Amino acid sequence: SVHMANCLGYGSAFFGFKTQIKQVVYINLEGSMKTRLAAIRADKKRDVSDNVRFVTEPFHIIEDIEALAADIPAGAVVFIDTLNAASPGLDENSSRDMGLILEAAKKLQQITKGLVVIVHHSGKDASKGLRGHSSLYAAMDAVIEVGRNGNARYWRMSKSKESEDGKRRGFRLKPVGLGYDDDGEPETSCVVEPDNTPMQEEKPLTPSLKYALESLEAALNED
Repeated sequence: SVHMANCLGYGSAFFGFKTQIKQVVYINLEGSMKTRLAAIRADKKRDVSDNVRFVTEPFHIIEDIEALAADIPAGAVVFIDTLNAASPGLDENSSRDMGLILEAAKKLQQITKGLVVIVHHSGKDASKGLRGHSSLYAAMDAVIEVGRNGNARYWRMSKSKESEDGKRRGFRLKPVGLGYDDDGEPETSCVVEPDNTPMQEEKPLTPSLKYALESLEAALNED
């Protein structure tokens, strides 16, 4: 998602797809962004786009929408990373709470006349898609699913109301050295790099194999 945001800030191609220069507001609520941005600078030999602004203050998707919208340029792309971190106190499995979350996201989009991108995790069983209530997937105009098979990774357009779904591209996380910390330990991070190597997506386990694996794990965990 950070790679996508930077591509939009520069108006540079995203995996071969054309983009337009956009003002981007990236609400980062999980983990430090410092090393990730340093890796982009080191790898690309240029800074992150000036059109991308990062917000790290606490943010609640329902309570803080109007305050956020008042400070966002019209037509901007807003990334909310992640949905869970932006909705403390709400139950993503509840149809009522998910309805409130979606209403707030739509309100933000309507006020700014831009695009809202929500970063969200799948459940323990990735084959079942997005974690939480099914209304989330149904409400999305587009869904980009990110998966992996061993060290190989891919993203796939699993839903698109405006264009063809099923588009898929491979990528890898390229390690980038960032020097050494105060204790003399090497610091590293990574950047997204397209990978055109043919790859098969991981296939979900059949019910019988899944049951066998769960039974084995239970047996191994017995005292």
